[in-house]
Amino acid sequence: MLEDDELITKEGLKIESIIISGFKCFRKKVTVDFDTFTAISGPNGSGKSTILEAICFVFGFKGSGIRVDSLDRIVNDQLPPHKRKAIVILNCHYVSNPKIKLSFKRQVRINLKKRRSPINNFPNNKDNNGGIISGSKTNSSSNSDSDYSPNPNSNSKKSNDSNFPTEEIVTVQVIISRQAKTKKFKAIKKSELTNYLLKFGIDLKHSDRFVIFQNRNLGIVESGPQTLLEFLEEIVGTVSLRNEIDEKNKECEILEEENGKINQKIFEISRHRDTLQPEVKKFQDYEETKRNLQEQTFDYVKQKRIYFYQTKKELDEVIQKKSSQLKQEKTQNKDLNEQMKELKQEMEKIETKRQKCDQKVDQLKTFFRSIQREIEF
Repeated sequence: MLEDDELITKEGLKIESIIISGFKCFRKKVTVDFDTFTAISGPNGSGKSTILEAICFVFGFKGSGIRVDSLDRIVNDQLPPHKRKAIVILNCHYVSNPKIKLSFKRQVRINLKKRRSPINNFPNNKDNNGGIISGSKTNSSSNSDSDYSPNPNSNSKKSNDSNFPTEEIVTVQVIISRQAKTKKFKAIKKSELTNYLLKFGIDLKHSDRFVIFQNRNLGIVESGPQTLLEFLEEIVGTVSLRNEIDEKNKECEILEEENGKINQKIFEISRHRDTLQPEVKKFQDYEETKRNLQEQTFDYVKQKRIYFYQTKKELDEVIQKKSSQLKQEKTQNKDLNEQMKELKQEMEKIETKRQKCDQKVDQLKTFFRSIQREIEF
């Protein structure tokens, strides 16, 4: 089992210990701790592979996974008839929180008495420790209704105990406490166990992701690069990402194709821009000349208007002054009619000049408007 399953799922399980009793060569109860263990060594026949088979047995592996063709063969044949049963308990804890415990228990018992029908009991209560409490599910090996039976047709092959029905009891326990004193289990089907373990990244349908059998070692070593890559992908759980990777590669190809089209358009636009560069230069020069002419014309007209306004102002002041003088002279001396006539004549002259000036102003205004129209045109 992988110690770090975060590549596969948000939570991972770590084996803490395994308890084996009556399973194959383990006649007596044996506890193997996994906290500091790195390897199990020993001579041939000492039970090294049996520990891995016990793990596979708990998870409901069939056939070659536990190297038996019927359930009664996994029970140690040296046990007394009334104690013919094999029990395996696998204790685990969460990788992220070792205080959260999880225990799996499976046992096979050979009965001395025949039963007419199997007994099923499914409790739905929970204990105070958060564990799923008591109950058992007993199935005859000849009953094919069980989803968690390594070999439903186990009675098809005879053994020393083939005269007795073989019962399989499958239980699971969840303990939400490091120091839980009670251990109560709930019977489940293999399909339920399979779905339950999936959230930890343990896929019983693809066992190569978390367990490697002895008979596959040589095949793995001698496999080609592609096969080895697929095997490693199965172990780390990245097989599910293949479709996503293929989709992203297709998206990259589409984006590269679109990028190529955009680059081609940019190249064509750049080439067309280079051909239009002389015309653009001529247009820019024309706009610059036009702007300069407008500025010069505006300055000229502005100066002319200022001049004419000043002249008109001066004339108005002179007229106003002369008029006031004339009025004063009329009031002061009524006898000065001749002088008044002369003054009138002078005024007429001045008025004539003023009119001429107005005409000139009008002419200049007309000239200014014509220049403006030319500029605007």
